[in-house]
Amino acid sequence: MIEAEKHVLITGGAGFIGSHLAEALLNAKCKISIIDNFDNFYNPAIKQNNIQKIIENPNVQVFYENLRQISSISALNCKIDSIFHLASKAGVRKSIELSDIYRENNIESSIALFKFAEKNNIKQIIMASSSSVYGNHPEQPWHEDLTELNPLSPYAQNKLECEQLGQKFASKNQNQFIALRFFSVFGPRMRPDLAMHRFTRKILNNEPIDLYGSGKSYRDYTYVGDIVAGAIASMNYTKPGFNVFNLGYEKKVTLSEMLSELEGVIGKQGKYRHIPLLKEESFGTWSDCSKAKQLLDYNPKTNLHKGLEAFFKWYQAEKT
Repeated sequence: MIEAEKHVLITGGAGFIGSHLAEALLNAKCKISIIDNFDNFYNPAIKQNNIQKIIENPNVQVFYENLRQISSISALNCKIDSIFHLASKAGVRKSIELSDIYRENNIESSIALFKFAEKNNIKQIIMASSSSVYGNHPEQPWHEDLTELNPLSPYAQNKLECEQLGQKFASKNQNQFIALRFFSVFGPRMRPDLAMHRFTRKILNNEPIDLYGSGKSYRDYTYVGDIVAGAIASMNYTKPGFNVFNLGYEKKVTLSEMLSELEGVIGKQGKYRHIPLLKEESFGTWSDCSKAKQLLDYNPKTNLHKGLEAFFKWYQAEKT
């Protein structure tokens, strides 16, 4: 259980995962501050809709600001117990085209946040990292003690560098920094650029779908509700310093298998054309969550089929 009345700052709190996290923390009687710049990477109205149900709550305040300007937000000069750092410029493929812009947004924004936390003596930062930091590490399933990580894209490199910056922050200030490495999160409110959302749209519109590779690449698909439960559990982890946890479902599912499940949920088959794999993306991701299960009591419960049903129910409701 989370201590009631805690004040939690969520960066990127209007996004896919952030909005679910905000709702869960509100249900736990926390006070929430959200900072989000409503980036036009996709339609900002989608993010606005994500938080529509909570913005009138007196325990919520939303700042429509770039995270790099956080020190100038006077209303945040108050007691904050924990920070969930979810804000980042997302998208592996876009990061290849816009590597300098991604670095500017993701690294500089994180540095600004760490300086803000240091100035305001905030003791706990929990950051959304990514399974992409493992690259194509040959030892699977991936566990947190692996060395020689090899992130393949600028986005993945940004995430690993942010982890390293967080480690320095925790060491310097005797505070706690937790990096949560998320594995292929899916569910209601998914960004429109993410695979399941994009595939669903194209199947329903009878549009051909470009598949990278032969369909044998695989992912450890993890339902957003399980990710949020793991994130909240990490708030109760008291060991100081730098810590890393995998949050996944611990099952590898090929692209072909995922598409078969998705077609079954939609009730319609897609049209596919195969294109070469991107060298900047991992061929397969697979988590070992033993550490999170032992220390956070993490227990993912939603399998791919149930998660896809929840996603598609949301998708249909959004389109009506």
